[in-house]
Amino acid sequence: MAWLGVALALIAFFIWQNNDIILSNVNWTHRKVPPPFDGFKILLVSDLHGKRFGRGQRRLLNKAAACRPDIITITGDIIDGRRKKTE
Repeated sequence: MAWLGVALALIAFFIWQNNDIILSNVNWTHRKVPPPFDGFKILLVSDLHGKRFGRGQRRLLNKAAACRPDIITITGDIIDGRRKKTE
């Protein structure tokens, strides 16, 4: 019976992990980057796979705004081939 609890916990973890918004902060420096870009913040949005984060993507937009980026880039899999409808 313990295996059932472990299986359910793993399923719940994978669902949560696959649908949560994950933020990573990376500080990068390079001698060729000019001083005006010191502190320049880039927000990279990637691998959404057509997921929804609330009505009008409100959760995603709120998290993005809270980062206060200078620029937002969108890369990776934004839509999923299995989902034909996009908002």
